Amino acid sequence: MFYLPYLAVTGAMLRKRMRGEWPRPEHGPYFNLGRWGLLVNVIAVVYGAVIAFEIAWPRAAVYGTKWYFRFGAYEFIGASFIIGCLYYFLVQKRKGDVVLDEHRADVPALPGEHVHLGEAAP
Repeated sequence: MFYLPYLAVTGAMLRKRMRGEWPRPEHGPYFNLGRWGLLVNVIAVVYGAVIAFEIAWPRAAVYGTKWYFRFGAYEFIGASFIIGCLYYFLVQKRKGDVVLDEHRADVPALPGEHVHLGEAAP
């Protein structure tokens, strides 16, 4: 379970790299690996996928002989995904983009100026 969020982040980053959306010059000064960034990102995605699958592998010696114990990790992840999708598409998506003002992040528009997300820059 701990490797799935890691895999989600590294996978999304790899997708952005493959589309040419990362890194961008307007992101400003940040740490990057230069030409090694793509290779390290690919290794991170492969490692995360292999380890997540390996940990959840249905071994009778570890989880017992009952199928619902052996495949419990996959059942839990699948059920969580299905319930999350149902909630999103049936409930959350209908709410639209509702962010309370006290939860809205300040985003710098220009050096020294700040605006709230969704508002026009001064």
